[in-house]
Amino acid sequence: MLQVYYNGSDWVIAESPEDAIKVWEETVGESWKEYADDGETFELDNRKSWSINFEDEDDARKYAPNGGVIIHADDKDYFRVEAFQEQWIDKQGRSWFCSENY
Repeated sequence: MLQVYYNGSDWVIAESPEDAIKVWEETVGESWKEYADDGETFELDNRKSWSINFEDEDDARKYAPNGGVIIHADDKDYFRVEAFQEQWIDKQGRSWFCSENY
């Protein structure tokens, strides 16, 4: 069963914490062992819903899952997509999901 996992800065959709490392390595192209601090792992993220920010409206529409809500934040000049975790998983599948770094 796919779920969302978090490592402190990146989120991935994977089958397990071990699979989350594989997804991260496939996406980033680096070895997790060389990147991670000692003992750093992926942990299950149990939040029910997500708000993801996009700078471009086209990107927000492209990545928004079915049933997701797109909100234009005029004061911040970005587009926020709000959806339940299951909707994001259905849309993205096994993949790198998002990051707080970019």
